[in-house]
Amino acid sequence: MGHNRQPELYAAALITCTVAAVALVARLVARRQTSHPLVWEDVLAAIAFACVLDIALTQDLQFCSPLEVLSL
Repeated sequence: MGHNRQPELYAAALITCTVAAVALVARLVARRQTSHPLVWEDVLAAIAFACVLDIALTQDLQFCSPLEVLSL
């Protein structure tokens, strides 16, 4: 039976989401500290992060082999 890599994949997803959250919060804090108003880029970044977080939390990650991807 093959090696289960699911914990490694969850760790990679968790690390990526954490880094993205820290970057978004740092961006918003920097905007507030410099008294710059939020612009469309900030709003778009927050919406994109919320969408990705929703997908990551509500859907099961399904992985398949490269041969299955090529046959689609």
